Amino acid sequence: MALNVERLLQRDLDRWVHLLGLGAWRITWDVVDRPLIHGGEAVAAVSDYKKKRSGVRVAHIRFDRSDLTSPVRIEETVIHELVHIFDRGLGNDAHKLIYRLERPLRLVRKRLTRS
Repeated sequence: MALNVERLLQRDLDRWVHLLGLGAWRITWDVVDRPLIHGGEAVAAVSDYKKKRSGVRVAHIRFDRSDLTSPVRIEETVIHELVHIFDRGLGNDAHKLIYRLERPLRLVRKRLTRS
């Protein structure tokens, strides 16, 4: 059975926006069928986060379809990109923290859905 990337992305975005308390953000996304490059390297997703003058917070995330190979990989990528909202403006110093948080946050979600 083929992986429905768009459905899984929407499910995980809805879930993690709620769990991370990011409901005040307007988050849009799309999936592209070409490699995404950031800092000279191929990446699974790229994000653009802004706070407009009106105070509205917006984010747009582009996902590379070829990197989204399983439900677990899709969820890890969603978590990674959403946690970037918290390091907005900090630069790459927080990047290692984000990688360390991906798995524990996914496990928190699993524990929450069991109760």
